[in-house]
Amino acid sequence: MTPPEMGRTFRRYATRLPAVLVLLSLLGGCASVRGVMLPVGGTAPGASQVDMLVATTRQRSDPA
Repeated sequence: MTPPEMGRTFRRYATRLPAVLVLLSLLGGCASVRGVMLPVGGTAPGASQVDMLVATTRQRSDPA
């Protein structure tokens, strides 16, 4: 590739990059994580119960 061709290729991608970033930001803003990792009361037939210990460095949230 010659230097002028490389310059045109770079300019073509450089002009598209902001549009792609804006599009990804808008799509990411529409994402939702509601209902994920909720405890369930039921179990599957034939499943066994496992005791699990979970630790975190985060403080308790204010109940209010």
